[in-house]
Amino acid sequence: MTPEPSQRHNRMRAVWLIGLLASGTFVGAQQAKPAAPAAPPPRATNTGTNAVTPVEGPSTLRRLGLTIEQTSIGSASWVKGIAPAAGAAAASTRPRTLTGTDIFRVSCQPCHTADGSGALPEVHSIVYPVQSASVTWLTDNAKATGRPVDAALIRRQAVEAEAALRKRLRTGGHNMPSFAHLSNDEINVLRPYLDQLAGVRGASSRQRQIAESPARVGELIVKGTCHICHDATTTTNTPATALNGVIPSLASIAAQKTQAQVTQKLREGTLVPLHAGGQPERQGRMPVLGYLSDADIAAAYSYLIAYPPK
Repeated sequence: MTPEPSQRHNRMRAVWLIGLLASGTFVGAQQAKPAAPAAPPPRATNTGTNAVTPVEGPSTLRRLGLTIEQTSIGSASWVKGIAPAAGAAAASTRPRTLTGTDIFRVSCQPCHTADGSGALPEVHSIVYPVQSASVTWLTDNAKATGRPVDAALIRRQAVEAEAALRKRLRTGGHNMPSFAHLSNDEINVLRPYLDQLAGVRGASSRQRQIAESPARVGELIVKGTCHICHDATTTTNTPATALNGVIPSLASIAAQKTQAQVTQKLREGTLVPLHAGGQPERQGRMPVLGYLSDADIAAAYSYLIAYPPK
């Protein structure tokens, strides 16, 4: 079916924006970690051919009937003072290489934190569920605690735990939203990184990567990070403020804010007055997401233009 003229215009505009603003690398700025032994380069998986679709429906917070003030969901990665990745201003419209670290960063880290420990009381650690799905970890743990190593039992437990872990990604549960938008290839890239994060022996040699289109990168960021707090659309286009308790929709962000304004908001936050007519006294409710590079923000912004939220 031939796209409507407005849709063609939007997508041509997005391609131009990506070429002007996006980076050739998809590497988030993270805090420095102690040097580790050199690991083999990640194995490549298939080039991403996932169909890109618009973000739809209410935010995770709205579906749970929560406000930002009532929960730590989505706020576990409020980071300030971390510079964007080097080279983020370089232009490219070519596919980007995503590692398991990247997929975790935009899909899991916003709630589970960078080390996977979660943010109690609502967001639990993902470390033990991941360890429980590893035959290697269960075997090592049994030996370390002096318990008999029953290989058949351990394998059965690991298979059941792996199925439960993947089901939770697909369907969500409790406070966790569904991540059904992740493809099997993307989950297969994410899984070895989860093992590495959980300290599973040998996981560093099993890391993988995938090539994704810029639009798909933007989709992963918007659906994995932004949609936690922002509805896809609302019935009004009136600009919202932190003081009236309204979170602007994703559709209104692309309509009312420039790329530069969005980047500044994510880099520096916004000071807002606590009292009418007062001086700005605190940062707004929007967190400073230092783990997103300028290239990531450009991809997300362009995705919102090319694929208008529904």
